[in-house]
Parts: sequence; C-alpha cells; structure tokens
Amino acid sequence: MTMTATTTSAHDAVLETLNVAARSHAHDLQIRLAGDQAIMAVTVDGQLHEIGSLAADDCETLLSAAYALCDGDGQFQYGTYQSAKMTGEKAPLPPDISVIHLQFSPRKDGARHLVARFTRSGDTCCGTCGGSA
Repeated sequence: MTMTATTTSAHDAVLETLNVAARSHAHDLQIRLAGDQAIMAVTVDGQLHEIGSLAADDCETLLSAAYALCDGDGQFQYGTYQSAKMTGEKAPLPPDISVIHLQFSPRKDGARHLVARFTRSGDTCCGTCGGSA
C-alpha cells in the first residue's frame, strides 16, 4: 500500500491504515523514516511486517490527521515529542480495538517516528496510561 496524504483524504488514510493494522492482529503500528520514505509496519507475534509507505514529506499531514482524531483538542506540533490516545470520541476505532495510544518522536532517519499501540477489547488495563485499572 503506497499512500499520498492530502488534506482532504488524510483522515481516511489514517483510519484505513489503522484498520489494516487491526485486521492483521497487530500489537502496534510503526512509522519509520528512511531517506525520503516513511515506512509503515506492524508488529504481529513479535515480528515486524511492512504494510506500506508514503513520501516522508507527506508524513506531517498524515500525523496531523492522526492526532486530530485523538481525544481532546488534537493539537499536533511536528518536531516535538508528544503522545495522545484515541478512544473513538472523534472517529470509530477498528473492530475489537478499545484504545489506540500514539507516541510521536521528532524526525530522525531510521528511528521510529510514530508508534500507535493497540489495546484490544477485553485486554486488562494496568492504569499507567491514565485509563481505569
């Protein structure tokens, strides 16, 4: 799956990417920068599997859209560390997913740029994320 993120389709691209990851039974979705590409991959059974890519220049648009779908004000500043969570307050989550935690790290080639961790319905919450234990 190769994507281009535009302002009109970025929300749909985020939701589709999250759904693809959830359908693959992923624990998380990662975006890593490699030169001029942003590589999307999922962790399934401890193994990282590439599921798509987009131009690194389009990554900011996609990440802004992802954070806009998070609970609260959805403010996103590219280039600063930040985290947020999606509970379905602004858009439906994939089936069997109760919460998605996003962690963003500023651009560094080869490093994880974004990690979206999935909490599946029925998982037990330890309370460290601010959820109820």
